[in-house]
Amino acid sequence: MKLKEFSMILPHRAILAAATLAILGVSPASAELGAGNALSTGFPGCVDPYQFPDEATTPCSAILTFQLGSTASDRAATLRSAGAALGHDLSRYNAASAFVPNDRALRALADDPGIASIIPNRRVHVMAKPGACSPWPSCKNDGGDDPVVGNQETPSGVARIGAETALNTGAGIGVAIVDTGLDYDHVDLNVSDLCFDAFGGNCQDDHGHGTHVGGIVAAIDNDLDVVGVAPGVALYAVKVLDSAGFGSDADIIAGLTWVLDTTNGNVPVVVPPIRVVNMSLGRGGTCGAVDWASGDETGVPDNPLMREVLQDLTAAGITVVVAAGNDRNKEVKDFVPAGCAEVIAVASTTALGGDNRCKRSSSDPIPADTASFFTTDGAFSDEQPSGKGIGVTISAPGEKQEDLSCAMVKSEGILSLQLGGGTTRKSGTSMAAPHVAGVVALMLETTPALSTEAVRTALRLNADRVGDAPLDPILGDPDIELEGIVSAPPYGL
Repeated sequence: MKLKEFSMILPHRAILAAATLAILGVSPASAELGAGNALSTGFPGCVDPYQFPDEATTPCSAILTFQLGSTASDRAATLRSAGAALGHDLSRYNAASAFVPNDRALRALADDPGIASIIPNRRVHVMAKPGACSPWPSCKNDGGDDPVVGNQETPSGVARIGAETALNTGAGIGVAIVDTGLDYDHVDLNVSDLCFDAFGGNCQDDHGHGTHVGGIVAAIDNDLDVVGVAPGVALYAVKVLDSAGFGSDADIIAGLTWVLDTTNGNVPVVVPPIRVVNMSLGRGGTCGAVDWASGDETGVPDNPLMREVLQDLTAAGITVVVAAGNDRNKEVKDFVPAGCAEVIAVASTTALGGDNRCKRSSSDPIPADTASFFTTDGAFSDEQPSGKGIGVTISAPGEKQEDLSCAMVKSEGILSLQLGGGTTRKSGTSMAAPHVAGVVALMLETTPALSTEAVRTALRLNADRVGDAPLDPILGDPDIELEGIVSAPPYGL
């Protein structure tokens, strides 16, 4: 469709939105299907122009909640009349995301009595290790030798947590990898055809991060490449990040809603059911806190809808495992979704002792179970009413080892699967989280009735070296909680 034709079919207040989308290479039709990256990853999140008049800049991306009783067609019509373009229709929550092209459209949405709230649709990214990739956080392969062909290798992280000796495999448990997709052609992955793609295409990984994460959870136990923590689980691809590793809150909410819908028939019910979600992604922000006795909020989440979805997953018996973050100068509470009380936030440690490669230094090598120099931390809170559930639940290997090289610390990554075949190494809390997701699947195989909080308690009680590890990192503040390293019990629980 040519640009000049837009004015013939759209209300005049939508012309600028259509023109902007056309310049970006996104048609209004694809926009209304949620298929355009521009709607989610190309613009900052909108703010309410009446709450923050000096900050209301456009174009921007918003999540809108509607008054009760609206239908999908009502929501689409409201957006069209304001000159905005529909992204995701979030029917389960009476909400939608939208591309807002100008200040007038934003004001029109704010003035509409049918719209209950405007939430900024913030950008989210893969949790790649700073400095490991260029440009960060679009993580490239970190290198590393492949295993000998025909000779499967047990990665150091899988060995460190004892998963190679576990007698169960996670069979009968579904794990959703909420990430950049999964490589359906990788011979060492078994991925379900049922999936979700926030960008309106297929769920094939076009970045590599999701495939690496999925391999840590469930690389097949065969004579190829590597073996995962729980090689018997069923993997489901929930693609919410694009080829550069970026997505948005709305993309994540849409993906998590799909996971919820697989439990009640709104989409095809998946077999085996999804019991675990892994999210090795995040952004800066706050999720608020909650008094679990009264239900009263003690802090205001910057995206209440995101918090509601996580609460619904917990209520549905689905455990959400999240990377804690890769900024040692911050704490888990400074990130979303890691700072949400409903999730299992995972920090990173070394799996093995490193080397001292500096001939001029007599420093001791960095030992195994050391808190990674890049990991975000934060003591887990059991206190009421402030902050219960927020903090690092458990630590897990997010890198093979750290080597000293005179004035430098070099991270050697976790070996897992590579987009396009074979293996590669990556480091970060992105790699730590799937070790825990795999262990949770092992637990649920033998004790399927476990709630998220029962899972959290079991992870902490069964951890290795509680009170001793993680050891203090070579850089940054000491680990003060010593929550221990995740351990895979031989029989699940």
